Amino acid sequence: RPQLMERNHDVAALLRGEQGRVVMDGSAPVYLSRERDPHVGTTGYCVLDRGRDALRSVYRGYAEVCAAERLPMVICTATWRATHARCVRSGLGSCEDLNAAAVSLLRETVARYPQVLVMGCMGPAGDAYRSNEALSTEEAIQYHTPQVRALIRAQVDFLGPSTLPALSEALGMALAIAREPSPPPYVISFVLRPTGTLLDGTPLHEAVRVIDAATAPLQPTCYWVNCTHPDTCAQGLLKQPAGFLQMKRVCGLAGNGSPLSPEELDAISTGEPIYQAPEEWSDAMLRCAQRCGLHCLGGCCGTLQPHIACLARKVRALQ
Repeated sequence: RPQLMERNHDVAALLRGEQGRVVMDGSAPVYLSRERDPHVGTTGYCVLDRGRDALRSVYRGYAEVCAAERLPMVICTATWRATHARCVRSGLGSCEDLNAAAVSLLRETVARYPQVLVMGCMGPAGDAYRSNEALSTEEAIQYHTPQVRALIRAQVDFLGPSTLPALSEALGMALAIAREPSPPPYVISFVLRPTGTLLDGTPLHEAVRVIDAATAPLQPTCYWVNCTHPDTCAQGLLKQPAGFLQMKRVCGLAGNGSPLSPEELDAISTGEPIYQAPEEWSDAMLRCAQRCGLHCLGGCCGTLQPHIACLARKVRALQ
């Protein structure tokens, strides 16, 4: 237990930026997304030989980026859709088994990269771009607790509920984690509009205040924004009240490769070139980080290894 507490402290310090900037991974290649299981997404690849090989290649690629630039890196487990309900519908295995398989696959692949942190990735119950599909707080506690427990038992470094469109479900996920005995560090990550609100209209600073108050003394280590273009993120963060960014509760951005809004992205047909090139995107990421005081930087939809490698080189040059 003392070793676990020390490890949790070290991970939390890294996430808060006490040791400099941290680079995060990007998305999975398009071919993986197109062939994923309709219920649990890329989690299904963790129990199929061909899928495991493909994921290992993705993980090694990102790990090599951080090794080359001598930077700490966060790599997410392929569990964004691996809730109990979805695992049951998939028929591929239980929530416990599929989450454990995903964590084990990532751990084994990056074992020789000590600078990699494993994030237990979690997602909303519904469409991440549609806040009207979000669960209520009490529904979210019940719905997400099995996956929270499965990822904790699989010994991730920290938990990361991500791409959250509404305060109600985000609060429920935070409470599901905080109510566990000795929970690991965790980060809550929202989709942000340029107006400074979540997709449900809640101002970001209000969402942070509500979650911090409800989960005390086991609040999130920090908050991130994800699946949001860096220019949009900067606009949204700079709309927060004076002094909010100086509190350093928002620490990271996993930036979308496209500057389009969630509604515009939903309306575009598959295959259209909507994502920025690595140089343009990574420049936007650094502008946002420097203007808003962010130190955990990585990618989301439309960003692959070349994007993260370009970003890591620029981050390293600034260290």
